Amino acid sequence: MTRTHLNVFRPVSLAIRLLLLATSAFATSIPMLNDIPLDAKQKLSGTLQVQLETKQRIASGQWAQINETSWLTLKSQSGRGLLEQHVFVHLDAYPTSDQISKLEATGAELILQDWVPPLTNHPTGFFLAVVPLDRVGELAGLSFVRRLGNGEEVLFPQNDTARQLTGVNEAVSTYGAEYNQGSGIRVAVLDSGVDLNHPDIPTPVYAVDYAEWPDSNFTVGNTVTGHGTHVSGTVLGRGIASDGFYSGMANEAELVFLKIGDDAHGLETSAGVTHSFIAARDYYDCDVSSMSYGYFNEFLDGSAENEQAIDYVVEDGMLVFQSAGNSATSDAHKMLTVPANTSSGFVAIDVYGWASGQVMLVNVIAWDGPNTDDRTLFDITLYDNNLVEIDAMLSEQQQSPRGTEGRYLIGDELLPGGGTTRYVTVTNNSDHEQIFHLYMGVQTLGPYSIGYEFDSGDPGYTVGSPAIADGAIAIAAYNNRLEWIDYEGDEHNTSGTLNDIASFSSIGPRVDGLQKPDLAGPGRYVASCRDQDVLSLQPGQGYDNYILPNHPADPPGEAGVYVLFQGTSMSAPAVSGATAAVLSNWYRHEEFPSLSHMVRQVLQESAIQDEWTGDTPNYIWGYGKVDVLALAEFIITDAPEPALNMLPTDFKIVGVYPNPFNATALAVIDLPQSSSLEVNLVNLLGQHVTVVTKGEYSAGRHEFVVDGAELASGTYLLQVVANGQTLSHKMQLLK
Repeated sequence: MTRTHLNVFRPVSLAIRLLLLATSAFATSIPMLNDIPLDAKQKLSGTLQVQLETKQRIASGQWAQINETSWLTLKSQSGRGLLEQHVFVHLDAYPTSDQISKLEATGAELILQDWVPPLTNHPTGFFLAVVPLDRVGELAGLSFVRRLGNGEEVLFPQNDTARQLTGVNEAVSTYGAEYNQGSGIRVAVLDSGVDLNHPDIPTPVYAVDYAEWPDSNFTVGNTVTGHGTHVSGTVLGRGIASDGFYSGMANEAELVFLKIGDDAHGLETSAGVTHSFIAARDYYDCDVSSMSYGYFNEFLDGSAENEQAIDYVVEDGMLVFQSAGNSATSDAHKMLTVPANTSSGFVAIDVYGWASGQVMLVNVIAWDGPNTDDRTLFDITLYDNNLVEIDAMLSEQQQSPRGTEGRYLIGDELLPGGGTTRYVTVTNNSDHEQIFHLYMGVQTLGPYSIGYEFDSGDPGYTVGSPAIADGAIAIAAYNNRLEWIDYEGDEHNTSGTLNDIASFSSIGPRVDGLQKPDLAGPGRYVASCRDQDVLSLQPGQGYDNYILPNHPADPPGEAGVYVLFQGTSMSAPAVSGATAAVLSNWYRHEEFPSLSHMVRQVLQESAIQDEWTGDTPNYIWGYGKVDVLALAEFIITDAPEPALNMLPTDFKIVGVYPNPFNATALAVIDLPQSSSLEVNLVNLLGQHVTVVTKGEYSAGRHEFVVDGAELASGTYLLQVVANGQTLSHKMQLLK
């Protein structure tokens, strides 16, 4: 069956499904992973291999006592339970009618509306399919199927002072009535759910629940977490209940709310997230999106399906803001350098008392360059607290389209309670020294914390997916509030240095060296809307210290509809909303197809450097603290109105987007009069390495693609010559 339209939600509970699946009769219908032919199994992503093995063990009774946290950690929480598997089907091109017939012959339900085409940095396209579990191998065995990804990976949730610190208040003060605060800009918020009865939350233009995609409905509330309501208020809350004191960044923008958090835990699968990005742009015509969910995926190099979906919508003109992650202090990452043909030392993993019934899951990543013909093969071994090797399954080693190697280890045992230690080693089977990155099975925080972590983790390389997408603007968090007074009049304070980076804020770079995060925004105890449908956020339920009065001048005693949250989950919507407000001052016109790239570069170039950021860009702050006033100055005073009869007044390089770039970039050049034009890419020795264009051009704005696909990573100069004048612009190529 092929589905190409919105479907009605199937109201069958996970509990009922699991009860049905507990029978031994059903267990025998799930094949062992090793029963799948090797050529087909090699097309399965590492997480998909782990998923299939996990489902088989649970259904067979081997893991009958598995802890619910591991059920989530092992990425097996699909609403359809063990009966089916959500997979991303990768092909060279959109499937032909014959290929569709062969795909459907495996019993797969094809969600072709989720097709994302191949892109410059993504060699295959893909779509979502739901396939019977016992036929995954058959689907992978089709000759035209390039690979299968896992659609059930789990993503986790990750403004008074915010408006001040991002420069929104100053922009309003500087430009007065001339400054719009989001009018005409449509923002997609992808999050857990939203309280539509909150006085500050505007009626959405669209509101859809994609948490169980491809099933969907139009109920977007959530009673287990107030994450989505807080984020929505930060982006575009109207500030009604506070007389404007707690207004969101873009308090005139339009809201499109896409619910991605399930009703049980507020978690989401990669299938729902991927579809939501596509829908935000293709269905709902959004200009900006904000999402504060993330996780550690198989390769962490920008090649995953949800990252490709981001690059697709960014290429189409949507700005995508993502929380960088809260893992700098989580001990979820360990970096090792292992000599050729050698095993590493023992890496200790602390297992805590609450880990009883959980399963050990470790992901190992090795980036050895973009050449997919070069392979760095390795093994992983698991040991008990006495350094005795214990049984574990290793996934088939996989390679991403960008050359990154990845492999998972999953222990056979259910971990004991009481606290203990496990150890792993990595054996480098190659003839060269290699850096390996070890990650706990997923990035988990707060109520979803798994019960084990590295004894001494490394804070770098912890920016999560999908913030690591090429086109995503990954936002770190800094300390904007360390003291406050709650609604009962009690004063509170916390540790840290005001305006310095938040200790939890994830640190880059990406495993292939790409700059991440991109920018930093306020993310420490940000005030925004309190979801009044969530029991834990009601007065007297343990969160009173963080509930605020509706206005600081209100007398103590009455709980307001505002609350303090912290995390990069808060900094990302602060920056996305602030940017959306400024964009409303830019005339929307199809003459400017590279708007999103231009805004991104201006955000980077105008970011604040101070005593805390140091020199930027760096892997803690990105390019620095976002400065909306500088962006507003560019848009309101420097950016030309897109009138059809307007010609440039100066010969200039408007910009190169993105920069740094991977493979290709877009150069925008203004010519005030008709002239001969020559554009070249030059290395630092002055040698011409790429001819971009050479010819006669009319007066106006021109865009050229700079192709660096065959060049080595490094610094280059874009050299532009017209009418005897020469301009240059530095470009950074990262692969």
